[in-house]
Amino acid sequence: MDEVNKIIPIEECRPRWLYSMDSRNFSMGVYNDSNKGFIGVRTKFSDSYLFTEYHWDVGEPFGTATPHSALEQIPDGIELSDSSLNKQLFEWIIQAEKRHGR
Repeated sequence: MDEVNKIIPIEECRPRWLYSMDSRNFSMGVYNDSNKGFIGVRTKFSDSYLFTEYHWDVGEPFGTATPHSALEQIPDGIELSDSSLNKQLFEWIIQAEKRHGR
């Protein structure tokens, strides 16, 4: 398997790091080790919001995200939550997507 298609196992995912990935709803997400999920920005019917998808290793039916590479760590002080009130994380992910060409 080449480096681009390599799936990073759940044990190797680093908390509070942004990953490029394949998932149902986004191509980048921040790993949250407390629930084994990735928080990303989902767009549905022209509405964008934070959403969690869980690592593939969690298993069916919830494991839908396969991370391929770690990109950068989120800054200290940004809460790791997919709450609609978490504007800091939402904006940080939007800017990270631009930095990484998404």
